[in-house]
Amino acid sequence: MHADSAHRQQIECPRCGYAVDTAIHAAKTRGESVVICSECGLDSNIALLESESDCPPWLIESRVGRHHVVSRFLRTLGRSLIPHRFWRTVRMEAPVSRRGLVAYLACIAVVLHFIAFAAVAPGIVAEHRSRGTSSLPDLAFAAVLPLCPALGSDIMMSAAQGNPERSVDGGTIVRFASAALRITVERERLTILKHVPQSPDARGPFADPIPATNANAAIVRINHWLHGTHLGMLAALAVASLAATATGLLVLLPVSLRRVKVRKAHLVRAGVYATALLPIVCALYAAGWFLISAGVPLAQLPARIARSTGKGILGAALGVSLIFALFWLHAVCSRYLRLPHAWLIALLLTIVAALLEVGALAIVNGGSL
Repeated sequence: MHADSAHRQQIECPRCGYAVDTAIHAAKTRGESVVICSECGLDSNIALLESESDCPPWLIESRVGRHHVVSRFLRTLGRSLIPHRFWRTVRMEAPVSRRGLVAYLACIAVVLHFIAFAAVAPGIVAEHRSRGTSSLPDLAFAAVLPLCPALGSDIMMSAAQGNPERSVDGGTIVRFASAALRITVERERLTILKHVPQSPDARGPFADPIPATNANAAIVRINHWLHGTHLGMLAALAVASLAATATGLLVLLPVSLRRVKVRKAHLVRAGVYATALLPIVCALYAAGWFLISAGVPLAQLPARIARSTGKGILGAALGVSLIFALFWLHAVCSRYLRLPHAWLIALLLTIVAALLEVGALAIVNGGSL
């Protein structure tokens, strides 16, 4: 019982976790209000260490107003776009809340899912309008799997062609789910999907498919919009995750260069909040893609500039992400972790992360950006 009480009262360095009880007692004896950790050299305010400090009330990790997750997520997301101000407010002395970080990532995932669906929905509606069919089934499919670069009805038709009756049964559902995942993950292209309009006396849910050669040409035309949105959204996600990648590389940095040992929980917190740029970049990409596909003249200007200069819009987005990652990592190192040589660490890890991102994009794109 006494040992448990003593363990709860043990005060640790917020950066490296080394016990500083003895150092605090010695500092109080000398009349000082700051204690220096003998392990990592961090100077901390004794009052902050002894008090049960909490995160700012607007942070999603805060214990205040836990039921207002959405509002605190939006406020956290907005403030994290100004890195130095954000990390000046969020301090290491505040305990890391795993529940809060998981809630933040879940909110980011929901927002990205909604953005992806909003990006592909206009193309689905336009395609079904040209066919003269209802777009609701395919919109429902896209709401579940928005990054699939094919229409759900076309995938279902391909799955039903494996059944002589071309009816929907258990095997058709399994083939449909398998094909949808393969097309999304492996970017497989469908071969025979296009169907002719059904006559009133047509038997079964699907009419006879048109010949394969015509079907292939039709599918390239049908899936061009969705396929481009799919690849572009994935590329935008990769570019926007540059700050998170650079922050994650902190764990690989040798202690000899960092000069200190840092708790993994702090690196996890910094990496989670580095995803703040993901919904912003993806929303701008989706909006730009929609305006360009709609034929808005002003939206065509960036594409024309990109073609004339030979620089893709993705390259411009990569440049913006590079700048954000550099300032983000410097803010994490200098304001939050209070590491020495913050600019050197930020510059080094940002360059390494950029090379990794560019290499990954080049591999996915067949060797070129």
